[in-house]
Parts: sequence; structure tokens; C-alpha cells
Amino acid sequence: MGGQTSQPPYLQTESGDVTGLESDFIVSVARTLGLEPKMTNTKFISLVPGLASERFDVVMGNFSDTLVRQQSVDFVDYAASKQTFVVRTDSGTQVSTLDDLCGRSVAGAIGAKSIMLMHDQSIKCDNAGKRPLKIKTFPTFADATLALLNGRVEVIPIDYGLARALVRGTDGKLEIIESFYGQGLIGVGVRKGESNLADAMQAAFSVLMDNGAYRRILDHWELQGMSIPEPVVNGVKK
Repeated sequence: MGGQTSQPPYLQTESGDVTGLESDFIVSVARTLGLEPKMTNTKFISLVPGLASERFDVVMGNFSDTLVRQQSVDFVDYAASKQTFVVRTDSGTQVSTLDDLCGRSVAGAIGAKSIMLMHDQSIKCDNAGKRPLKIKTFPTFADATLALLNGRVEVIPIDYGLARALVRGTDGKLEIIESFYGQGLIGVGVRKGESNLADAMQAAFSVLMDNGAYRRILDHWELQGMSIPEPVVNGVKK
């Protein structure tokens, strides 16, 4: 499995071990299938190429299911996702909707769903006669966070789970604006057309949902709101 292990609470490295919500999920899924997973840290932008080159059999890491990604990846969706905003606590930045971002500087990780949404929003701002967004991308959200702390950008649009972990580690210097957008699904990515693997993983997630392990993992990471009733393959349709 490939994933970027600098995305708490999804995947992170602690004392040399990979931990996190998705680590717990993939270990449980693999063992349900009678397998033992091997996890490899890789940059987010290398997830899809890693699948295509057969370096990885599956990829994870807050990997949002989108129609564009479905062109080259099949998703086994197992959780809901939503986006929010992070700002410096002392900045006075007021953002409650995507339209409030017009003319502002934003940051995120290369290839992240949040950055895709920001490019769409920038076009909407421009079409409405407002200033477009100033979008800066970085290899990781940790790099984007540093840019926010240093005042190089005003806002980080980001997945809510990532936002909680990000803010927790800044001693009150950053805060979440409790306004949400971009609801969707996240999943395990497998090579396009490998239906046997996708079906097996979907069945394994169903077992975890039925026996209570799915709920226990979400509870442990305090992400109960990400629960969905059943796993689906390529659940995003528009």
C-alpha cells in the first residue's frame, strides 16, 4: 500500500511505525482477507502513478473519490468527507463561504481535492467580476501550514479531519472556521479495472461494518461523523 504518512489523523509516522485511521482500516481489511499489508510512504502526487506502475496494489491517504480520478483509478469508498477552512487565530480573517475567498491567498498540498475546488472557485470569482484566488501549492499540508503560520497565505481550505489534527498541533495559533463545503467520499484506490481486488476490499469493509470494528476505529480517532452505511465502488457520480 502506498500513502503519504504525514497526514494525521489519516496516516502518520510515530516512533517509526505507521499509524492513523487509515492504517487501522487497511490492517483490518487485509487481515480479514488473510493478508498482511506492507505500507510505503510516498508523496500524494505519486499515488496514481504508483498504482499505474504497479509499485502499489492499493493507495490511501485521505484520497477523495472524484470523477477525474475515476478515469484512472477505481475507488472503494468507505467514509464521508467534508472540507473546511483554517486561518491564523490572530488574523481576523472572516471566511464562511467559498465566495468569501475571492481575492484571498490560499494554500494546500499538490493534487489535493481542496486545491481542485479552489481552482474551480477562482474561475467563479473571475466570472462574477471579482478578484480570482491566489493559489499556492506545496508538497505537503505541513508545508502549507508553515506558509499560513508565516503569513505567506491567508487561508488553508482543507479536509475537516486533517484540519482538526493540524490545528491541534499549533498551540492555538491556528483555528478552524466551522463552515463546511465540498462534501464527498474518500476511499482506497486500486488500479482501474481490477474488479476482483475492488470487490474483495468492498466485501472486507462490509465485514468490518457488520462486526463493529469499523465503528470502533472511527470512535478511536474521534471521527464518527465520517461514517457511511456501506462501502461502495466509485460512489461519486457527479
